[in-house]
Amino acid sequence: MIRRLTTKELLAESIMELAHTMEIEKITIANITDNCGVSSRTFYNNFTDKYDLIQWVFIRHLDETYGKLGVELSWTELMVQLIEVMMQHETFYRKVFLDTSAPIGYMDAMVNHSLGLLKSYIHQQAPEMADDEFLNFQIQMYLHSASTMTVKWFLEGQTVPLETVVRYMVDAMPNQLQEYLT
Repeated sequence: MIRRLTTKELLAESIMELAHTMEIEKITIANITDNCGVSSRTFYNNFTDKYDLIQWVFIRHLDETYGKLGVELSWTELMVQLIEVMMQHETFYRKVFLDTSAPIGYMDAMVNHSLGLLKSYIHQQAPEMADDEFLNFQIQMYLHSASTMTVKWFLEGQTVPLETVVRYMVDAMPNQLQEYLT
């Protein structure tokens, strides 16, 4: 059976395609809508602006992968899969990470969403830890540093093999988090 794209998915595909030939800050709503054959009204019924669309792309990729954590994927496999998604859409993610025109940093949006997903996962494993300030601090610190190092590796040409970078990030995980993620 053929699966049709939702309007949001169609708009996401459009901006990712446009990123192959344009810088993010130069892409307009008209470019996005013309490229996929929808009206600007349709765009604004789904997103407030192109930055909202870009964050939706991040969130969609994160949600698809985090949903498999503990069921189909280990933490190490999840990290590999997230980076592989970035590599699959390399031009788009490279341009997004280098874009300075966004009103909110994409990195912050990505980390904050991941933070909510990871906290939820850990707190499902250990509900008594939901209010543990130290554990919550470690989750935040780890996600911020792992995300920053991933983007740095990604933008600097990926000279170290993916599996090695992921192993380094897993090995750098705070001890208390290892209990829930390894």
